Amino acid sequence: MINRYQTLRQTILSLDHINAYIDSVVTLVNPIKDRHFDLWPIDKGYMTPESDPRSKSYEQEIAKLKHWIETRINWLDINIPKLQENVTTAIDNNKTGISTKIKFKAYPNPAISFINFESNRDLETIKIYNLRGQQVYSSKLETYKNINIQRFPKGLYFIKITFKNQKPITYKHLFL
Repeated sequence: MINRYQTLRQTILSLDHINAYIDSVVTLVNPIKDRHFDLWPIDKGYMTPESDPRSKSYEQEIAKLKHWIETRINWLDINIPKLQENVTTAIDNNKTGISTKIKFKAYPNPAISFINFESNRDLETIKIYNLRGQQVYSSKLETYKNINIQRFPKGLYFIKITFKNQKPITYKHLFL
């Protein structure tokens, strides 16, 4: 999904393309905008409550729409790459008392067919629980493994990872 989003940002999700589309719709509805604003005047408070001041004109409303979309796209550009789940947990090594890092990845999240697991530590078990707390999957795993999730109903699941000689970690994963 991350790669697809980034590819589309170069074409139909680019701000230039989105703004050009908005401008084409503005041109299309321009002949009827006066009739629309006669029925629902902007300055009479018929609009939904907004934190920003109400627009004084159709053109100002279009500019506000474009600004909102640009702000949202910028937020997506920052946050969509973070969707690849990286769980890193600091634990204390019982033998030496030295803090070490466990690096663990479970991806993609959300997942459609498979969940891939990678870790710099040996995994002991992976258990999957549904929202009712019922265990729906359990397996002993190697350092790298993937699980076919196609048999599970769509929804949110909790995955509990146990590393050899370490405390388990639990996180959320979405199955589509």
